[in-house]
Amino acid sequence: MADITVRLRRLSHSIERLMAIAGTPSVAIGVMTKDNPIFYDNHGFRDVEKKLAVTEDTIFPICSLTKAITAAGLGLLVEEDRVSWDSLIKDILPDFRSVSPVLHNNTTMMDILRHRTGMG
Repeated sequence: MADITVRLRRLSHSIERLMAIAGTPSVAIGVMTKDNPIFYDNHGFRDVEKKLAVTEDTIFPICSLTKAITAAGLGLLVEEDRVSWDSLIKDILPDFRSVSPVLHNNTTMMDILRHRTGMG
């Protein structure tokens, strides 16, 4: 593990440069293994005016990025052949419930990602 953390630490200067170019006030990076965090790297301020530094506990308002992050994570599962885009949600998430039996029995991962289920 030490090798990967050393390599990740070397990216710190590049991250700072990218932040300056983009005008990004803060970045927090965390890398996890299956069970444990192995690396944290925090840059900038969570509150620029008060000069409050970013920490591992900083909560970022990522808004609609959760959709892209979820899609990317599901893409990794598809790539690993653990699920397919046409996998039924009820098979992946046994607790999935819908008021409509048609939705419950037929909704796929792709349906959810495309926002075509009518569920809010």
